[in-house]
Amino acid sequence: MAAEEARTNGEPFVDTEHILLGLLGVGQGVAFEVLAGLGLTLDGVRAEVGPPARRGEPAAVGHVPFTSSAKRALELSMREALQLGHNWIGPEHLLLGLLRHDTGVALQVLTDAGVDAADVRGRLVDALGREHRAVDDARRAEVARVVAEHVAGLVRFAVPPAMWGDVVDAVRNALSEQPT
Repeated sequence: MAAEEARTNGEPFVDTEHILLGLLGVGQGVAFEVLAGLGLTLDGVRAEVGPPARRGEPAAVGHVPFTSSAKRALELSMREALQLGHNWIGPEHLLLGLLRHDTGVALQVLTDAGVDAADVRGRLVDALGREHRAVDDARRAEVARVVAEHVAGLVRFAVPPAMWGDVVDAVRNALSEQPT
């Protein structure tokens, strides 16, 4: 989305403002919900960003290079993900990286909008916690459902109850393994 924003604006590079516009352009997810909850909209941020500062030839289809500022924001995003104990980088980490960056149009737009970095960080961490708890709850429900099906099968096929524990444990262990 960030590269598309840069292309649309005739910018030869992806910069921090394009990353911010990309986060809003997705229209879903934790980072989008937090930004929208702060009253930020794609059109509003586009208006704040203003016309391209480095108007150039629109980038051809394919790779649009990142500015050093955008690269720094991505590096900070990775640091945020690691600090939170995540082994992935998502839009929420990108937003945290933009907020941690000490320069850039995105930070200026967010600051001008009255966004408090500590508040946003708290909102993101809370939302991520809720999202992970929901995934864990769904996983536990799935394990319970499959175990119940297998127990019903054990009863149906007259497996002696003394053997149920081993079978149920094997099913539970197989289902609780984290996908790789």
